[in-house]
Amino acid sequence: SRCIQLLNLMSCLERAHSTPALPEVQWGLLHGLTYYQLATSQEGQERIESLLNALVSQGEKTLVVNGLSSDGDLLADTLARQCYLYFSSASRLTFLGFRSANDALSRSSNSPQRAGLANQAAAYLRSASRHWYAPTLVAGRLSKDGNKRLGWEELATNAMESRSPLALAADILMKLGNVEGLADVCLICAANFGGAKVPRNERKELGEGTVQNMMGWEKGLYHHPPPSNASGGGDVIDSRSGADSREIVTGMDITFPDALQTCHAIIFYYVSKLLGEASPANQPL
Repeated sequence: SRCIQLLNLMSCLERAHSTPALPEVQWGLLHGLTYYQLATSQEGQERIESLLNALVSQGEKTLVVNGLSSDGDLLADTLARQCYLYFSSASRLTFLGFRSANDALSRSSNSPQRAGLANQAAAYLRSASRHWYAPTLVAGRLSKDGNKRLGWEELATNAMESRSPLALAADILMKLGNVEGLADVCLICAANFGGAKVPRNERKELGEGTVQNMMGWEKGLYHHPPPSNASGGGDVIDSRSGADSREIVTGMDITFPDALQTCHAIIFYYVSKLLGEASPANQPL
C-alpha cells in the first residue's frame, strides 16, 4: 500500500543520508508536512518528487555523480522496487539519463562508446521530460517584482541555479554536443505546460516500461499532470475535515506560463551561446 511504501521510502532515505558515499538528503523539502499529508495530498506527492529529483539529478553532490558506484545503483534500484508510488517514472528516467550522460563524459571525446552513451542519455531524458509536470520543479523559485517580466536569460539562469532537472539536462546534453536532444527535451517538457505537443518517438525514447512488481493499474496512478489553472501554484489545503487539518504552504507562486517560458528560455539561452561561439569576437549578433 501507499502507506507501507512511504515507510520504505523514509527508511531508504535515512540509509542514504547515513551513507558517506551518497549525497545528503534534502529533508528541508519535507519540512512542516505530516505523514498523513505525505501519503494523501498532492502537495505531499510533489514535495517528495522534488526531493527525489534533487537526489537523482546531475549536480555536485547527487546520486548520479556518485551513482556510478554500487551504492548509488542499489539505492535507485531499491526505490524503484519498493517505493514506486513515490519514486516516479520521472525520477527513475532522470537517474538513468544522468547516469548515462556522466558515463559518456568520462569517456574519450572520440570514442564510439561516448557517442552511444550520449544518445542513450538523451533518449532517457526525453522520456523523463514527459513526466516533469510541476511548474516549480521546472522553473525553480522565481523572484517576481510586480509586473516586471524576466528575460529569457534570467529565466534560464534561475532554473539552473534552482537545480531544475530540465536546466541540468540541457546543460549536460550541451556538454555532450547533443543539441538535438537538448531541444527535444525542452520542447517535450514545454508541452506539459501548454506548448505544442511533441509526438512520442519510440526510436528516440527509452525506459517507459512498467517497473517490476507494479500492477498495471498503478502505473501513473499518482504521477499525472495537475489540472492547468491560472495560478499554477500557490497554497494547497489539506482537505481532511476536523481540528487537526493543517495548511501546506509552498511559499511559491509559480504558474504554468512561468514553466512554459522557462522551457523556451533554456532553448534561447543555448542558441545564443552557440551563435556567440560561432561569431567573431566582439561582433554584435
